Formats: sequence, structure tokens, C-alpha cells
Amino acid sequence: MKFSSIQLRRGLQLGLVTGLTGLVLSLTPAVADLEKDFGLAWMFALRGPRSAPAQVVIISIDNESSRELGLEEGPGLWPRSLHAQLVNKLNQFGARVLVFDVFFRSGRDPRSDREFAAELSQAGNVVLFAHLNQRPVQIPDTGGGLQTILMDQLLPPFELIANSALGYAPFPLPKVPERVNQAWLFKSGSGDIPTIPVLALHHYAAAAFNALRHELRQQAAQIDSGSGIALEIPETGNLADTVRRVRQTIQAHPELLLDPGPNDSTEESHRLRSLLSALYRGPDYHYIDFYGPPQTIKTIPYFQVMRAAGTDHPESIGFDWTDKAVFIGNSERYQPDLKDDFHTVFSEDTGIDLSGVEIMATVFANLLEERSIEPIARGYHLGLVGLWGLAIGVLFYAAPGLAALASATLLAVSYLTISAAWFEDRGIWMPLATPLLLQLPLALFAALLFRYRSTRRERERMQQTAGYFLPREVVDLLPEWKQGDLESAGRMVEGVCLASDAERYTAFAENKDPRELKDLLNRYYDLLFQPVRARGGLILDVAGDAMFAFWENDPCPIRSRLQACEAAMEIQTRIRAAGGSNREPNILPTRIGLHAGKMIIGNVGAGDHFEFRAVGDMINATSRIEGLNKRLGTRILASAQVAAELEGVVVRRAGKFRLKGKDNPLEIFELVCRAEDCDRGFLDLREIFLDGLDEYEAGRWREARSAFQTIINRYGGDGPSLFYLQLCSDYSKHGSPESWDGVYTLEVK
Repeated sequence: MKFSSIQLRRGLQLGLVTGLTGLVLSLTPAVADLEKDFGLAWMFALRGPRSAPAQVVIISIDNESSRELGLEEGPGLWPRSLHAQLVNKLNQFGARVLVFDVFFRSGRDPRSDREFAAELSQAGNVVLFAHLNQRPVQIPDTGGGLQTILMDQLLPPFELIANSALGYAPFPLPKVPERVNQAWLFKSGSGDIPTIPVLALHHYAAAAFNALRHELRQQAAQIDSGSGIALEIPETGNLADTVRRVRQTIQAHPELLLDPGPNDSTEESHRLRSLLSALYRGPDYHYIDFYGPPQTIKTIPYFQVMRAAGTDHPESIGFDWTDKAVFIGNSERYQPDLKDDFHTVFSEDTGIDLSGVEIMATVFANLLEERSIEPIARGYHLGLVGLWGLAIGVLFYAAPGLAALASATLLAVSYLTISAAWFEDRGIWMPLATPLLLQLPLALFAALLFRYRSTRRERERMQQTAGYFLPREVVDLLPEWKQGDLESAGRMVEGVCLASDAERYTAFAENKDPRELKDLLNRYYDLLFQPVRARGGLILDVAGDAMFAFWENDPCPIRSRLQACEAAMEIQTRIRAAGGSNREPNILPTRIGLHAGKMIIGNVGAGDHFEFRAVGDMINATSRIEGLNKRLGTRILASAQVAAELEGVVVRRAGKFRLKGKDNPLEIFELVCRAEDCDRGFLDLREIFLDGLDEYEAGRWREARSAFQTIINRYGGDGPSLFYLQLCSDYSKHGSPESWDGVYTLEVK
């Protein structure tokens, strides 16, 4: 593709505008939300589900398990002695860490509670759920008064259970309708409280964590004793408090070394040490890398685990529990009204969302893989948006219209492909909404607009020259037709066609001087053209005394039909007025036909001679309908495709006709006048006529003749009534055509 200097300069200008627009929009909260709502969802949709780590498993507390275990009270009220049995067996089977997404808020059965607490204390690897509530607190403001703020308040399980567990922590998430995209790792507003996945990970990586904590204490002892660092790294105590204080120490003293040390003798310990180091120095939250729809993570119903536990053979359910992180919580695969469910990118159309325990296990699995969804850095984001805008601005301005559309499609597909590949391989989240939803259409529209404005002057010059011989719509296409394209130039259209023909024109023209006849035709066509053009019609062709006009359908097709009918009635009004005056005594009456359908408007010809023509069966049918006026003694006839459901126009159904050369019949209507111009006499005539037409189509000739004869006697010569009266007389004498179906087959001369 070659660029002229003007194209390059204007393309660069467009590119700069597009790039700067993208930069400004990227900094707004609305577009940031759009990136989350649209961009992130598209990335997951393109990637699809992926396998979760085999070390993570969920035990679902569900209604099926409640039934199988004979517990009628519901999953939230199960006896804690049952949980004690579960903990005992899972540890016997070799599970490394257990997490209960169940809030044991208060004591219930003392014996059952003590049994559960004893098992938690003996296991030493169970993390419990704690609620994080917000409570109003009043603090002094700058004006000397008090202001109320909301403070996080941690509500632990009841004391017996809380003191027996390894630790407890919250797992706060937004509730629907907001979609969950992120998860807290540390709740900074609550004093850096670690959340459940973080505590579970620390016990899962206990050896690496203990070695790291020991080395940090040794480093702290070598630093100036006045720093007080050593006091911030406890050797033992509550796990949540220990993790919180270690993280605060590391973030306050980045000089402390966290690299793997000599105690990290295996590849696994080395990996876990690096994982913890990244967690301490990372942000308080991360974007969740969901694995897929509900139960993508290995999920086993509670009752199946308990049955296996009773046999001392965990393999009886086909699963190896060794070194697994087990999350136990309420999860229903086919229960849309689950209370603890959240809307995510993998929520299903049936209303099935991910349960809280599934999201909790997902975040833990992300940490274990040391993977999350990472938006590209702000600087790279802005640079990408700016360069993208510059590139598409230059490209779209230089490319012709269709080439610009093709380029936009190719660029969008390429960008999506690259973004999806990075997202799948590395979890890198590139912006989608800004470049594809905002910049791409902006640059494309602006480029097409600028190119249109630059060629508008050329079009106007061509219109001045060619507009005397071709319709304006055709002239508009001339700059797009390249050498050799004349034969293929054209387009398929759908709308309403109008055909007109003057009565007795051949005999009238026989004795006229050519110059006089030319002047007469010019005046005649002026009467026809003005109503057509005033109502948005396109003059397709004129030949002798015949004219073809066309109205292309707009979003409301009935509007095009109404405009064509109004133009036809206006033509008849003007013809009658001109023919009845001394000024134009030679203006001939005119017959008009209307039909709707499809046709091609374009060039017809070969070699070096082409003419602009409308081609299609609709043209032939319209001409046949116009000719039918002669047989029926009418002025305007229209097919049902045109006359149906017209408002403000009085029509009369004229019957069903199989026109010359046609197999399929058409239902024909006469356009009589505007509704405000209609008198009561015609409405009565129409009622009698329609009764007669029904009798005719049913083959009851005597009844039909009576109705049509009544019209003749009462109202005088009515063309359609005379036509059917003659047919009924003929059929009464000679019989109707075989297989009578109410359709009259005729040849129009």
C-alpha cells in the first residue's frame, strides 16, 4: 500500500487524535470498569476452562449428603462430631491442610463441640472461617466534632473451637449482582488481616515458612538493636497474627533478604520459599484466575468421603488424599438459590454461580501455582493504547472503504489472538475495551468521514456534468467504479416500483411533428417527475411515454409503500388538472401500476455501451399490473404487497390474477383516492362489489352477476364491475375454466 505525503500527514493527524483519545479514556473510571466487565470476561471466554492443581480438592456440604447421612436439619446444622470424624480420617489419609468454610459462631451440643475441638487440637492443620463485619465508629473530625466511619470487625468462631484450630481468618467477597473478579489476600483496612487462602498456604508450606521466619530473626538480630525488628517476628503463636506481623516487618524493611537459603534443599521447598516471598511483597489483593464453571476443581460430596472413611480405604472413592489441601463448605451443583454463591466470569446462563468455598479454593490454588491475572503495567497500558491509535489512524485513512473494513477486522482478530495467547500462557491481561470497542470504531468512522469529505468536491463536479443524464444515486457511485468495472457495477435493492403509461400515445404521436412531440413529452414528464421526487422516489427509466420509478425500503417499509401510492395519486391529480385546461389540451390520461419486491439496479450492456437499468421480475410484474388497468377500466392498480395495511388511502380489492407469463397469481387492489377525498357513495359501491367478488371467486355466477349488475344500475359504468359482469355471463353460458380457483388468467396486450 502506497501513501502520498498528504495521506501520510492526515493519517498521522488522525492517529494522534485516536491515540490521545484512548489515553484519556483509559484514565477514566468508566472505561476501567468497562475493561473489567467486557475485557476480562472476553479473555476468559476465549481461553475457556483450564485444569486446576491436583493438590486442591473440595468436599461439598450439600443436600444430597444430608439425605444420604440421614441428617434432616440441613447442612448448616450438622453435628460437629461428624466433622470431627471427617478431620480424623482425612489426616489418616494424609491430607496436609484442611479448611472449613463453615462459621461455628456459637456452641451447640457440648459433647459434640468438645469432640470436634479435641480433634482440631490433635490435627493441628485445620483453618476455620471467621466473619468480617463492619461496625460504625465515631472519631474526632477537624472541626472538633465527631464523624462516623465504618470499621472492620473480625468475629471469630466460638472460643472452644477457635482456640483448638490452627487458625481462623475471613474471606470477604462482594455479593451479586457485582461480579467477583478480585479477592483479598490481606485485608489492609483491618490491620493486614490475612485471609483464609493465605493461612492455608502458610501451613501447606509450613517447612518453608518456618525456615524463612528463622532466617528473618537471624537477620534482624544482626541489624541495629534499636530498630526493634526482632520483636516483630514471633517464633510461635497464633498463625494469623504471625503471618500478619511477618508481612508488616518485610514491607517495612525491604532490606531483609528473602531469597531461598541453604535449608531449601529440594525443588519444592525452593518453590514454596519463592512463593511466600512474592506473597509478602505483593499487593493486598489479586485478580482471580478462575479455572472454569462450577466444580471444575475436584469436588467430592461429604457423604462419599464419610463412607470411605468408614472403610479405612480412601482409595474406595478413587482418590488419593496425600498432601492435599482440602476445602470443606456448602456447594450445590444444581441449586441456583444457594445462599453462598457468587457471580463470576464462568457463571452459567441457568443461574448456577460459583460457591464461596469454590472461590476460596480457587484463590488458594492460584497462590500455590504462583499465578494470578495480571493487568499490564500502567505505563505499558498507556503506551500500547497510544501506539495502537496511531497505527490504526494511519492505516484506516490510507485504505479505501472496503479495505479499511477488512483491515479493521484483521487487526481486531490479530489483537484478540495475541491477547488471548498471552492471557492463557502467562495470565497477562491486555486492554480490550479501549482499543477494540472505542479506538477501533472511532478511527474507522473518522477515516471514512475524512475520505468522504475529501472526495465530496470531486463528486459534486461529476454530478454537475453527469446529473443531466443519470439519477443522482448513480452519479454518486461513479468515483467508485474503476476502469473495467462497469459491467459488474450495481446493487440488489428492495422496495416499491411504479410503472406508468399514457393512453393512446402511439396514435397520438403518429401525426405530431417531432419537435412538438418532444416539447409535449417534456411537459408530460414534468407532471410525473415532480410527485415522484417530492416523495423520495428514484426515476429509473423513461422510454417514449412510459416511466419507471422506485422507492427503496427504509427501516419502515410501509413508509416507502405509502410514498409510492401518494405519488401515484398525485400524478393522476396533476394529469387530470393539466388535461382539463386549455393550456395543455394534448396531455393524455395515464395508467399506473405498483408492485413491491427485489431487483438489481445497475449497468446493462456489453463492450463499450452500457445503460443504467433496473433488472428483475418485479419490473416485469409492475408493467403487467399497469397494463391490467386497460382491462379493468381503472387508473391505478397495485399488488397486495403494496396496498396491504395502508393508512389514509382508500383501496378496493380487484381480485386475483395470473398475469402473462406468470405461474403464481397476484392479488390486485385499485387505489381510489385519499381517505379525506372519499365519498359515501363509493364506500357503498365497494361493499356491493366485494360481495360480488366473493361470489365470483366461489363460482356462484348468478349471485355474482346480480351484485355487479346492481352496481351498474345504481352507480353507472364501473370498470371492474363491467369486467366481472362479462366474465360471469360467459362462465354461465360456457362454463368456468377447469380446476376453478377464483384466479383469472389473462394476457396483457
